[in-house]
Amino acid sequence: MGINDLWEVLEPAATTVPLGPAPHSPYIVGVDASAWFEQCQQGRWHRAHAQTGQNPALRTFLFRLARLARLPVQLVFVFDGNQVSTNDHWMVKPTQRLLNAFNVQWIMVSFFSFFSLSSISILAIQAAGEAEAQLALMNGADSTVKLYTMSAIQEHVDRHLTDDGFLTLAICCGGDYDKKGLPGCGRETALGLACCVDAGVLRAAVCGNNLDGPLQQWWDTARYHLVDDPTGKMGRSHPALARSLPDSFPDPCIINLYAQPAVTPITKLPILQSPAPPDIAPLASLVQQLLGWESKKVVSTFRSTIWPVVVLHEVLEDLANNSPASDEIALALACTRAVFQSHTVRPKKALAGVPGHNNDVPTHDLEWSTLQLLEDSPGCSHYNDPAVSKSSQHLKCYSLFCNCH
Repeated sequence: MGINDLWEVLEPAATTVPLGPAPHSPYIVGVDASAWFEQCQQGRWHRAHAQTGQNPALRTFLFRLARLARLPVQLVFVFDGNQVSTNDHWMVKPTQRLLNAFNVQWIMVSFFSFFSLSSISILAIQAAGEAEAQLALMNGADSTVKLYTMSAIQEHVDRHLTDDGFLTLAICCGGDYDKKGLPGCGRETALGLACCVDAGVLRAAVCGNNLDGPLQQWWDTARYHLVDDPTGKMGRSHPALARSLPDSFPDPCIINLYAQPAVTPITKLPILQSPAPPDIAPLASLVQQLLGWESKKVVSTFRSTIWPVVVLHEVLEDLANNSPASDEIALALACTRAVFQSHTVRPKKALAGVPGHNNDVPTHDLEWSTLQLLEDSPGCSHYNDPAVSKSSQHLKCYSLFCNCH
């Protein structure tokens, strides 16, 4: 459930955690699919540019997914269920097909409420054994995760930001159910109202189906604090906003949607799957169907975007099942053997603040798998074409952990 400007309000409570070496227990990251749909369709040039190509929104989804999957994390995409409109979105079916080929888990939920924290966050917390509920935002640009715990929010933002406080924030700032919120009310003013006005009367009234009295009580209290700021928590008086406060605000229907969202119970969520690398052949075939690329375009794009993902997740998968210090590594997949059995001295470096090093991985099997199901496949070319340089037969992949050997 989105609330406008929520993360800016909660920023003082954020704890930034780097995505350091954690190959045996990668972070579990939930992704709101509906937010990606909106972002992938925002490019203004999509409809007009001569070189846009087929399905630019799906292409953007593919590239964003590949970039995120190059980090040592386990992704779980969350799709809205039957009770909300996103389930009818045209991108749902093709993106679910892409996720299946990527071996990225996706789940359908009725909706997920910030007040009880998102279902996927709780699922991740249970898997990690955390004692306190928390939310996480991931920044792919610098490979960090921002964690928000309720105790930190109440300590560093305001102690009144409980369930009822977030209800006031939602109806004033606006969000998924009401884009505008209270006209003229910024996030700081909304936070002040959340500290001063008891939204519990609204929640209780919704549950008891008796809204007239509580609505008027909330309206009178909000207007009083906007005009006089008796507690000082508003920062200053807001007489103009108080005068323009609509008699019909807040809308009982919006209150009900936020206070009693359709939430899929934790017990109804599927079991978290074990991470696995993408299935290259089905993924390449699907990309060709959805984006209309020729095989040469598929291979060149997969080399830079998909193959590194395969290498990383094959290594993570093997590390979970084999000890790097034992001879079991000889039984691992080719990508893992290339990383662990190479005797080349590789200088350590840091990419986006994460220590690691580059590894040369043979690309023959990766290219063969990519071309296997393509309609216009010319066959694997690396070792048949003398014009192909030796360097192009290997792929440099950055390992996001430095203790591989």
